[in-house]
Amino acid sequence: MSSNSIYKIFGGLSTAAIMVIAGCLLSTLFKQSNSNEQELSKTIIEIKNARKEALTEVKSMKIEALKEIKILQSNTLKDLEEGNASSISRLTKARNNAFDEISKVQNKVLNELKVMSPNESESWWLILVARNGGIWDGSQTSAAWALPMKGETQCEAAGLKVQGDKNFHGKVYQHLRYSCVKGK
Repeated sequence: MSSNSIYKIFGGLSTAAIMVIAGCLLSTLFKQSNSNEQELSKTIIEIKNARKEALTEVKSMKIEALKEIKILQSNTLKDLEEGNASSISRLTKARNNAFDEISKVQNKVLNELKVMSPNESESWWLILVARNGGIWDGSQTSAAWALPMKGETQCEAAGLKVQGDKNFHGKVYQHLRYSCVKGK
């Protein structure tokens, strides 16, 4: 309910109260026929005083309602700030967990590459080249990798495995080629 509606309700109630008081006083006035003018002026003064009291009461209720609204507003802001702090904390934890997982995967891949590293007497490299899109559609992306292998057989097997993997070739990249190259 808006504050304007509250003021209108209080104004209507005070006007009704004034009318009831005025009605009571007027009926008393008609019963007494002695000093009509004196009674009438007294009634008018009483009506004015009652109106002033009603307006003062409406004004004080307005002030109280505004105070309560300000308290609710500040409490809402505090709740929102606390909720934001909690959300930021959860996001920071999730980000740190993601970084930890990435670090673990990187370490695992590096360890596997060390195991796959060729000996110094004979080395082979699996060269993978992949791209998406075409030259004419403007959405071409490409990537290339050079992976060390222990021998030519391992290199050919790994190349065929990657090229035949439908989760990578066709989904991640549309075009994928490989080649095995003898190192030093």
